[in-house]
Amino acid sequence: IARISSLQENLFCGVVCQETKIPLIITGPPGCSKTLSVNLVGDNMKGNQSPSPMFRNFKNIHRFHYQCSELSTANEIQTVFESAVHTQRRFNGAKMVGERCTVVLDEGGLPTERKHAMKVVHFYMDHPEVSCVILTNHTLDSAKTNRAVQVYLSDTSFHDLLQLARGCPLIGQINANMEKEAEKYMPAPEIRSKKARPTHP
Repeated sequence: IARISSLQENLFCGVVCQETKIPLIITGPPGCSKTLSVNLVGDNMKGNQSPSPMFRNFKNIHRFHYQCSELSTANEIQTVFESAVHTQRRFNGAKMVGERCTVVLDEGGLPTERKHAMKVVHFYMDHPEVSCVILTNHTLDSAKTNRAVQVYLSDTSFHDLLQLARGCPLIGQINANMEKEAEKYMPAPEIRSKKARPTHP
């Protein structure tokens, strides 16, 4: 996995917000590690059973995933939240303070506004018994963004393209030819500014 800046930003905010039950909205184009970062956080935040010692002091995350679509309804989304809230209350009742339920709404921008399917999340963002992470390709309305921390990811930078190339198998190092190939995918302003970025041996 290439350590591109968008992935690192998503990971940092994902850990902090799920640990503290602060609603999180990650907004960015396809391919900027939104879903990957959520999966990495969930796989590592396992409490005392975490494979990484750094995460053993954090909560044990239980994910409730919902894939949004244009046909999603408020009842479907509410059912996911209620299931997570019910499970969290069972943990709390059993004094299992290290357990944390998280609702992940993937493609949160797909449900149509006229159906008001996403309006149901306002209550759970205002009364956060569980964590909430919404992944979307475009900015949601202010009623939601004002209730959460929003991470806005821009298009992939030239530096991140090189990081992705470094992470590919069978590639030992970045050479001039690969840099020229990466330039083909970048707008002119980004190409001009890349010379100001630090280079890595």
